[in-house]
Amino acid sequence: MSKENEVEMLRDAMTAQVNLLKAGNLSALPTGIIIEILLGGPFDAGDLVSISMTCKYFEGLSVNLKGRSTKVTEYVAKHKVNALGCISVSVPWLGESYKKLLHRVQEPKVYVMGGWSHKHKNMNTVEVLEPDGWKMVNPMKSKRRNFAASTVNGKLFIFGGEDTDRTLSSVECMDPIAPIHRQWKTITPLPSARCRLATATRGHHVFISGGLNEILEPVTNITRYNVRKKRWKTLCDMPLSRYSHASVIVNDTLFVIGGYDADNVCLSSIDCLRLKRWDELPSESAYTWYGGIPMPACSGRVCAIVWNGKILVADGMKHVEAFDPKTNEWEQLPMLQCRRRKFSMALYRGRPIVMGGYDEHGFCLDTVEMYIEHFDTWVYIDRLHYARDALVAST
Repeated sequence: MSKENEVEMLRDAMTAQVNLLKAGNLSALPTGIIIEILLGGPFDAGDLVSISMTCKYFEGLSVNLKGRSTKVTEYVAKHKVNALGCISVSVPWLGESYKKLLHRVQEPKVYVMGGWSHKHKNMNTVEVLEPDGWKMVNPMKSKRRNFAASTVNGKLFIFGGEDTDRTLSSVECMDPIAPIHRQWKTITPLPSARCRLATATRGHHVFISGGLNEILEPVTNITRYNVRKKRWKTLCDMPLSRYSHASVIVNDTLFVIGGYDADNVCLSSIDCLRLKRWDELPSESAYTWYGGIPMPACSGRVCAIVWNGKILVADGMKHVEAFDPKTNEWEQLPMLQCRRRKFSMALYRGRPIVMGGYDEHGFCLDTVEMYIEHFDTWVYIDRLHYARDALVAST
């Protein structure tokens, strides 16, 4: 038999199996074939959730792995969660399954929260970007600006910031698929109040770096929040204090980027900390910092995200550049369309977007720009409902 005939027969066999599955004749298919089809066939993450919710046959189907019986839907959901490759996704929350975790993290969304505007002053409003545009959702409990946010396992956490006349230590959490949809609740506060801080997430740990304390003095330490155990731990001090900076984690390395130092000097430098796998040693000597390659163009108050394995950074002078940790090289990207300060940046459907801030005349902005890699340019997309600066965005 020729190779072409073998390929054609295999294709016909797979087509027949898919047709059986779509027709509902599930019992005619071996469990192994069903798993392979769900893992790599015509079903994406959203389909799996729908199938498992509507088809009782799948709920009763199990596979034996190393002498242990596991539901097929749970087995496939775990593989699809792992395939997402998100450092902000770890094992499911206590009492939940991988199927529910997949339901949390499968839909691409960007939440924009809080900030300040001339008309509304400090804000607690929350908007979410969905395929049909921006929508207003439940507000935060507290009005705040200059805070930080991280998403862990599909739940959104916000930390610190400022209200009208004080620095905050409060922390809020929102679960998008909770019974009360997108309702915020107050949880374990920061060990001390701080604003203009930065967060970076790995698994179920959120790393808080720098910022200003309640009397607006720069903070030097790195504090870690274990969201599963609801426990804070102070890890170590940074080489120098920073505020209005950014931080990300790539390949188990924490990058602390830009910002201002204790003398209000605008920084282009980067400090890097190699993290232990999960259980860091209690001794401060276990943490060794090293200097990263400084940003060629960006400096001062910056935003940063991880994009295609690179660190994408933007500043208030329209500069945008990307750092590749594999090559240790910076790449200049097209400048933003609009000069904006105190803005925020996030990733939506694989594309970087920047939003809000204020322009060179001091006016708050409601504009949103998206980077289109194919055309190597930033384009305007749907505007926010509210113009604001000192806002925070998180996916």
